[in-house]
Amino acid sequence: MKRKLFKMLVLALALALSLSLIAGCSGDPKTEGNGNQNGEPRTDIVIATANEPPTLAPYKHTATAANYMNLLTHDNFFRSDIETLEPVPGVIKEYEILSDKQWKFTIRDDVKFHNGEKLTTADMVASMEYARENQSYTSNYSNFWESIEIIDDYNFIVNTKTVYAKTLNDMASHRILPKSLIDSGNDFNQNPIGSGPYKFVNQTLGDSIEFEAFDEYWAGAPAIKKMTWRIIPEGSSRTIALEAGEIDVIIEVETNDLARLQETAGVTVVNIPGTSFNFLTLNNEKAPFDNQNFRHALNCAINKDELVEVALNGAGTGNYMQTPPIFPGCSERNMDEYNVELAKEYLEASGLDPATISFSCICSDDTKRRAGEVIQAAFNEIGITMELESMDLATYLSAAAE
Repeated sequence: MKRKLFKMLVLALALALSLSLIAGCSGDPKTEGNGNQNGEPRTDIVIATANEPPTLAPYKHTATAANYMNLLTHDNFFRSDIETLEPVPGVIKEYEILSDKQWKFTIRDDVKFHNGEKLTTADMVASMEYARENQSYTSNYSNFWESIEIIDDYNFIVNTKTVYAKTLNDMASHRILPKSLIDSGNDFNQNPIGSGPYKFVNQTLGDSIEFEAFDEYWAGAPAIKKMTWRIIPEGSSRTIALEAGEIDVIIEVETNDLARLQETAGVTVVNIPGTSFNFLTLNNEKAPFDNQNFRHALNCAINKDELVEVALNGAGTGNYMQTPPIFPGCSERNMDEYNVELAKEYLEASGLDPATISFSCICSDDTKRRAGEVIQAAFNEIGITMELESMDLATYLSAAAE
C-alpha cells in the first residue's frame, strides 16, 4: 500500500525539562590570571552560542537565540527575579492596582535610549501597541489589555479586558522601543536601538555578533565593555573552542562533554535546574495529527526518561505532564504515561492504519537529532514510520512560520 508523507514541524524534540548549563573559563587561557597581558582586568568577553538568531528585532520572533540578544539591547517593562522569576521593578519602578481591571504604572525618569532620546510613557505605550501588530508575539502576551491612558511623561494606566492575574508577568515580557523609531518604520533587525546595557555594533551572518557597553545605562555602565557572540552550531566544536581559549563562555554546553568540562582545570560549569523545556510540535489541523487518539498514541509510545538519557546524557528530567514541574500549575491530571500497549490501543481507536502513514521530523541541532532517533525508534515499535530531517534553526523557523 502506498504511504502518505506528512510534514511535522518540531520546535524541539526532547519532551523533557532540561537543565541550564553554562561553562566558562575562570581566566584567560592565553594570559596569566584573569587580566590581559599587561596585568589589567579584562573588559571584553567572547561567548559561544549554538544558534544564529533569526532576527535581532524584538516582537518579530519567538526564538531563544534572539532573546539572548534582545536582553542586551533592550529593557523590558519589568525585570525578572533570578530565583522566583517574578517581575520586579526596573524601568517601571512602581505600580498601583486601582481596581480589578485597572493598573497604574510609574516609570523611572533617568532612562535613555542608545540614540540619546529620553524614555517616556509614550515609548512604553507605543511598544505595547507595536507588540500587538506582530503575529509572532500577539498570541502570547499582547491581548490582555483593552486600553491605555497616558497621565504624563512618567505615569500611565492600563485597563485589562478581564480580571487578569498575569498582568505583570505579561508586561514583563514586553521590550521597550523608541516611539520615534517605530513611527519612522525603523528596521530593528539592522538597527536594534533600545535602552538596554549594550549597544549593537556589527553582525557577521553565520559567524558572530558584536556589542559594546552603553555607558549611560540607567542601572550603571557595564564592566564588560566589549561583548562578542560566536555562532558555533556543533556542540563539540564549542567545547574545543573553550578548551583552546578561543572563547570564554559556552551558553549551551554539549551534554556529552559535561563530565570532561567539570574535571577540566580553569573551567567552571554552572549546572542548575532551568525553565528550558523541549517539546515535539504537531500541526493539529492536518491529518493524521487532527486525530486525538492518534496524538495520544504518539505520546504514550515515547519513553521520555530514555529520551533525556540519550539526547541530554541524563542532564534533565523526563516530563509527562502538560506543564513541566518547575512551573506553577503543573498537574498529573489526564497525563499520558509511557505505555506501549496503551499506545497501540489508542492507535487502534484512531481508526488509522499505521502502514499508510509516514511523516518527517525536523531537527535543528545535534541534541534534537539524538532525541529524534529515540522517538523514531519508539514510533517504529507501534508501526509508524518517521523520517528525520536536519535543518539549521533560522531555516526551520522560516519554514515553521510559512
